[in-house]
This record gives sequence, structure tokens and C-alpha cells, in this order.
Amino acid sequence: MPKFVKNVKMIKGVYIINNKLRNFNGVMIGGLEYFIDVSWIKEFKPSNYGYNLNGARKDTKKARAILSRFKELDILVCHQPPYGILDKVTAKFAPKNWQGKPAGSKVILEYIKKEQPRFMKEKDIKK
Repeated sequence: MPKFVKNVKMIKGVYIINNKLRNFNGVMIGGLEYFIDVSWIKEFKPSNYGYNLNGARKDTKKARAILSRFKELDILVCHQPPYGILDKVTAKFAPKNWQGKPAGSKVILEYIKKEQPRFMKEKDIKK
């Protein structure tokens, strides 16, 4: 276990929720760790495409399995945004052909559309 995890666990009232569901005073919060979505690899075609695609397939399958456990969720905490929501590539260091493209997760967007977490309904998503 990394030292920072041990340190965080020692803080009263602070919890690591990567890939876990937590009830906080009646509010259900699900935490999804960072993963590489297959749709991102296919869109941006980074170096070592085949290797990255294989890893992304595993990541995406794992993320879907975790999200399938998050029923009647109030809040989803995740690293990347849903696809098409505040996810345009604007970093100056990113390759030119990436600029302006959506880089969010289609898996997370699918989850939101299907499960409708209390604080992020499909109707709230502006495209």
C-alpha cells in the first residue's frame, strides 16, 4: 500500500472511494478510478495504438463492471468527464490534430444516460 494511502486512511472522516460506493449521511457517492476509454484510443490514435487499444479494452470492461454496481447513485466522482461534456482538448502541449476534439468517456456518458444519478440527469447534459 502506498504511503499516501496509509496517510489518508489515518485522517478521520476522509475515505478513498476508487471503485467503491459510499453512503455519506444518506447520499450515495460512487468513485470511479481513472481509466482509458476505448473510444478515446480509437479517436486519438496515440503511439503504440495496438498495445494501447488492448489496455483500453481491459480498462473499459473493468469500468463498466464497476459502474454496473452503482445503482441509485446520487453523485458519481470520476477523473474524466462524460463524452461531450466540458471535455474539449485545449491544452497547448496536445498534438494539433487533437485540439477541439471531445476527450471524455463514452462509458461514463452511457452510465449517466442509463442510471440517471440524482445530481446528473440526462436532461442536465447540454451538448
